[in-house]
Amino acid sequence: GTYTVFLKILAPVQPMLELKFVVPDKKTANTIYKKWEDKASELYSVVYDTLVD
Repeated sequence: GTYTVFLKILAPVQPMLELKFVVPDKKTANTIYKKWEDKASELYSVVYDTLVD
């Protein structure tokens, strides 16, 4: 089986970024989930800058 991890950065009105990862096991899903809070703004900046520049 697989696990799906849904991640969001929420603005007051609507989500600014939504990601979905399908991973092979619960351990990987938990690792991603736990790191998201600390890494979300950094990842948003990288994605935004990569797509806009």
